[in-house]
Amino acid sequence: MESTIKHVGILGMKWGRRKVSSSTSSSSDHQTASKLKSRRLNELSNDELKKLTTRLQLEKQYKDLTKTDLSGGQKFVADVLQGAGKQLASKYVANMGESAIKIITDLFKKG
Repeated sequence: MESTIKHVGILGMKWGRRKVSSSTSSSSDHQTASKLKSRRLNELSNDELKKLTTRLQLEKQYKDLTKTDLSGGQKFVADVLQGAGKQLASKYVANMGESAIKIITDLFKKG
């Protein structure tokens, strides 16, 4: 009696995961917009530019409409981080202002 182990799956495939079928491709509008985004602005015709801006506006409106509200904890963390950022920025600006004033006064004393 000989016991051997054989691999009968796809090499590198993870257990419980399915391959993505090719039928879930993106829409033609999305593909067109992606192609247009990669081109420079001066290479686009008026019609192409209109199609692209319409698509981008629709995507933005959809994101705004489907945006989920933050939970209480997320709001708290966002407020704390925003407050800390404002304090840090104001301290930085104040220190840079003091340094600039010191440099200017030193230049006037020498000159």
